[in-house]
Amino acid sequence: MLLVLVATLPVFCWLGYLANGAAGLNAVAVAGMACGVGALSALFVAGMFQGANAVNGVLLGMLFRMSPPFAVVFAWTRGDVAMTANVLTIVVACYVLTLFAETLLSLRLISSEQAAAR
Repeated sequence: MLLVLVATLPVFCWLGYLANGAAGLNAVAVAGMACGVGALSALFVAGMFQGANAVNGVLLGMLFRMSPPFAVVFAWTRGDVAMTANVLTIVVACYVLTLFAETLLSLRLISSEQAAAR
């Protein structure tokens, strides 16, 4: 998952800088950290629940996955309209990328647990 964030960081930094200058780089850093922390915590929670409770772990992980990006968008959308649009765009893009990576890792985690149970 970290690999996905690091690989796309230059693109996000370039777009953030074009849209809002140095403030756009701050938006990229905050959005990347919020989405990364949310995805890692969701993976941790999903890994704690095993067997028949695996679906419950994934559902509880969604709470941890969505909370940090939602808090960033909620806290940052009280200022400049252009900056707000840039932050929202970057958070949504980072969220989709980390969701993709976290879903692949969760599926591998659940399938390896099922294989070990057989």
